[in-house]
Amino acid sequence: MQIIFVELVRTYDHNKNGQLLKIDNKIVSNNFIEILQYTEHYADKITLTELGKKFGYSPNYIADIIKISTGKTFSDIKKGLRLKKAANLLITTDKKVEEIIETIGISNKSFFYTAFKDYYHLSPARYRKINR
Repeated sequence: MQIIFVELVRTYDHNKNGQLLKIDNKIVSNNFIEILQYTEHYADKITLTELGKKFGYSPNYIADIIKISTGKTFSDIKKGLRLKKAANLLITTDKKVEEIIETIGISNKSFFYTAFKDYYHLSPARYRKINR
C-alpha cells in the first residue's frame, strides 16, 4: 500500500516557504500526504465528505488534488487499497473469501470477484494458491 506514497514523494517540489506542494506544476495543500495516509488507513470506510470534514477542505477539492497528483480517482484508489488488503489476507490468513470481502468493506461479492480478477488477472482462489 505504501507504493502510492513512494511514487508521490518522488514528484513533490516544496516551495520556498514550505507551505505548499507543487505536483506537475499545480500547487496543492501541504497536508496532502496526510490525507492520503488517512485514506490508506481507513480505505474500507472513508468517504470524500468525511475526508473534507477531517481536513477542512471541500470533497471536490480533495478529489481534485488526488486526481492531479496520482492520475487516479478517489474511488480507484480506495478500490486498489481494498484489493491489496484482500490479496494480503488471502496469502496470510485462512479466512474464507467471503470473510475477506466483508473485512475490506465491499458488500457485493460479484463486484469483488470481477474487480479482483481485473486487478490481479487471477481469481482470489488461484491468487491464494499461487502466492502461498
